[in-house]
Amino acid sequence: MKTLASIGLIALLPLLAAPYTNLSKENIGTVTGALIGGATGAALTGIYPGVIGGAVVGAYFGNRIGGDFDFQPPTADR
Repeated sequence: MKTLASIGLIALLPLLAAPYTNLSKENIGTVTGALIGGATGAALTGIYPGVIGGAVVGAYFGNRIGGDFDFQPPTADR
């Protein structure tokens, strides 16, 4: 139960920091992906290498997805 509470508190940290910073969607996606991936790795494996592996994979995919949201199409200069 303590692990679940810890994961929940850590998951709230980006939401608490957001009003005080100007984070890009890419950065938010990286942090969120790492948290979700780490929690998933913990749930599936129950061992630290699984948590770390899940966090790394989640951070990568969160970064890529967040970067897609940050993308601004080029505008034609006149």
